[in-house]
Amino acid sequence: MTDVICIGAQNSLDAIASRLRQELAFLAADGIHLSLETSHSRFFNFLYCQLDYGNTAYSMSERRHLSRQCIANALTDILVDDWQQATLLRVLNRRFHCFAEREKQRIVQLAMAKLVQRDKGPNRLLYQVARKSRIREALSAYLKDQDRINLDGFLHFRLRSYWEELEDILYLSIDQFLSEKEYQEFVQLLQHFVQILEPRHDLVPVVLRE
Repeated sequence: MTDVICIGAQNSLDAIASRLRQELAFLAADGIHLSLETSHSRFFNFLYCQLDYGNTAYSMSERRHLSRQCIANALTDILVDDWQQATLLRVLNRRFHCFAEREKQRIVQLAMAKLVQRDKGPNRLLYQVARKSRIREALSAYLKDQDRINLDGFLHFRLRSYWEELEDILYLSIDQFLSEKEYQEFVQLLQHFVQILEPRHDLVPVVLRE
């Protein structure tokens, strides 16, 4: 008995395939074997995950649930650990159109630093577990009845709480970026003022005392 799940993504599938192999490797001992095939279209890449259910003590429903739970775990790690920086940039491009590319890169850099700082703070386990738990539950619920998933579309339309969390981080990062920009502009203005200021005295006496 085999089960095939198709995962579509705009990005490269190499990281997804690697995560799936790691996550599903232990199932081989239970008679569940994974094979992967890829195909490509103009805008999307597709990864076909074929699960071969061999001789095992688990029932068919148990095997299906277990394997899809592992796939949900792997995709959760991809979305949070591998795609987070790119997702921040995507949110920034959708919500804020007034920044140049270099400014966007700086804002995303600040946002990533804030996420790292949050995940290292006193409530780090709460943030980390809650973030991944919400995504994993959404993926598990979807894969329970579906054999195909567009990971980019799922991220945008079905992970609203995660999207909103990244938006909140971006708002804070934009405030910090604008403060930095205002400070730099003020310093440049002072430098310009000093350069154009004419000296009041041609000669300034200097007295050295022993």
